[in-house]
Amino acid sequence: LDQWYKTPESQNAADVYLQALALMAPDNLKAMAALRQGQVRFPPRSGALTAQTKRSLENLLAENKRALELLHAGTPLSQARYPIDLKQGMNALLPHLSQLKQAAQLLQLEAVAAAEGGRPEMAVKSITANIHLANSLAPEPLLISQLVRIADLTIVLQGLERVLTRTQLA
Repeated sequence: LDQWYKTPESQNAADVYLQALALMAPDNLKAMAALRQGQVRFPPRSGALTAQTKRSLENLLAENKRALELLHAGTPLSQARYPIDLKQGMNALLPHLSQLKQAAQLLQLEAVAAAEGGRPEMAVKSITANIHLANSLAPEPLLISQLVRIADLTIVLQGLERVLTRTQLA
């Protein structure tokens, strides 16, 4: 499988994404859980965000500004190969999968914040970057990678739903 799943000859989007993952703020999981599950609640899809939720989103996005820039920088790169030792078989380590899901959630929140802030162009850029991020897993020859890709694309669609109900795209 290692011979088939080759590193791209040109720029590798996975390298850019891994740099972004390394820069993501350490409190992301806690902040995203707060935004999604309890302390800070999203209103129904068509409802506006509260001032508290907007502040929380702005803080989270500011803490992750450089990571978000790198996630966007990976968008034009069409090929990706993450550093996996496929010779390990079922024991192969895949730490990038959970981190990519966090990155997908971060891009979703960036799209929602852009839509709420009346910046539809930025919302579209965030959604596009999120689709590219999810599809960077497409060549991985592992079922779990494809399941994570599907989960990430579901995150994209949830964000797109909210964006479409909160702003008008050109």
